[in-house]
Amino acid sequence: LVLSSTWRAQPAFVADILDEFRRFGAANDGSPLGAVTAFVDATSTEHFGARQHEIASWLERRRAQGQAPAAWVCLDDEELLDGEECAERRAMFEGHVVQTRSDVGLTAEQAARAVALLRAQLAGSGSTSKRRRGDGEEEGEEYDENVTQGLQTRLSAVSRTV
Repeated sequence: LVLSSTWRAQPAFVADILDEFRRFGAANDGSPLGAVTAFVDATSTEHFGARQHEIASWLERRRAQGQAPAAWVCLDDEELLDGEECAERRAMFEGHVVQTRSDVGLTAEQAARAVALLRAQLAGSGSTSKRRRGDGEEEGEEYDENVTQGLQTRLSAVSRTV
């Protein structure tokens, strides 16, 4: 997980998000959100600008380091596709954005869309879209449903506290 929200600049806000993930994990055995103890990275905390540009810069930096993500999706209430400010990098973001509303948070439908986008990207890259459990068995639809529920529940709770 990479945090690009303006929350990234406030350690207390980052801690709140991680606490919500832990609470969800404790209440929903097996949720991958419960295992998240930190964000892998964040977009720059020193330079705030157009969110699309901040995310694109992070992605370009990771690609240059040979660490491009196999799949990625942005869950954001800020515009990432439309408008003059987003025109230059629009193609890079198409198929990677789920637009939310800050007054609603992430809905179950949007969480399902995010999972579908990630699965489609992984399928297109030749990566597997199934996750292996600790016992070696594959998790598929049930795992996706758990991820979807986790994204919707926790991120909605977090967005309500903003």
